[in-house]
Amino acid sequence: MNNTVTVTGMAAKTKVSNNLLIAPWDDANAHKGNEEDKYVSSIEQVVKGILEPVSTVDGINFYYTATNNVVADGDAKTDAYIKYGTEAALTGEDATKYNDAFSKNYDITKTGAADIITGETGAKAYIDYTFFLKATNTDSAVAEVALTKCNLLYDAAAIASGKAFRVAVYAQESAKETGTTGDGTLVTILTLDGAENFTDNKAVASTSALGDVTYNDAATIDDTLASGATKYYKVVVRLWLEGEDNTCNNDTYAILNGEYSLNLEFKIGTLANIVAVANIGSSLS
Repeated sequence: MNNTVTVTGMAAKTKVSNNLLIAPWDDANAHKGNEEDKYVSSIEQVVKGILEPVSTVDGINFYYTATNNVVADGDAKTDAYIKYGTEAALTGEDATKYNDAFSKNYDITKTGAADIITGETGAKAYIDYTFFLKATNTDSAVAEVALTKCNLLYDAAAIASGKAFRVAVYAQESAKETGTTGDGTLVTILTLDGAENFTDNKAVASTSALGDVTYNDAATIDDTLASGATKYYKVVVRLWLEGEDNTCNNDTYAILNGEYSLNLEFKIGTLANIVAVANIGSSLS
């Protein structure tokens, strides 16, 4: 698993259509999404930070490996991994420079003691785009809310070489008055066309072993939205560099100096219709 690859700065654009509205995550009202005036037809979210390779079979528990455990093509020499979030033993070192094992092992300076997913300077295992969906079913049949576009672009063009990116989608119904916490239920993990892990689509499952991982090509949020019903959902779209992907090496990413963007679209409709129009992009599918 390569741990010399670095990617910085990602913008995600999300739009919705036909009886769906979207509201951005609001730190002041983070767990509810109940401010009706915040709901619009599209939003753009930008997350800046240093993204370093990790691996996971479930999009929840992430692992990485030490620098001296990587061969030239990026694969790990042995199945020996470190769980993301483990604190560093900073014997004889300046704790304010690294602050946690992940930044320390990538030799990346981090300032402050906050969680590195919240925007502190330092290396990140993944970046999250969090928002709320408001879905109203005006059809006479039970409806689905589906992710119908998920395009990952580099300098506004489809990605041709570095296919190590993975996207996980989490969703949970969020009662308008009380809201919800946590990431929600894992809906799907998506890959770019042609992406392949080093060993038969296996990813890191623990500190000492690989495990099977299933990559999908579609994501429906809910299958019980009755006719005439309105529901609110909290959605988390999580992006990371899969270190076990065979394109995850410094030769691929060192020459890329442009900007990545993630374009998402959600639609609502009956199951048959939503499957018929689903198009998880030319880049990420």
